[in-house]
Amino acid sequence: MKSKIQDALTETEQLLIVEALHRLRETKQGALKTVRAEGLMASGRDFEERDFSIPQIDRLLEKLDD
Repeated sequence: MKSKIQDALTETEQLLIVEALHRLRETKQGALKTVRAEGLMASGRDFEERDFSIPQIDRLLEKLDD
């Protein structure tokens, strides 16, 4: 089933958005890996994917991949 966003965008626009989201996800995963390697903490706890909005990006990609 297509979403409203898919109806509003051309296939080329959808592909550009998906590509940008994949690159953003890679960048954020790299940043997460770096802060973990440096031993940095988020308010006394280890950083998690959610601190970098990675799960939200994954959900957006799922919506666009339908």
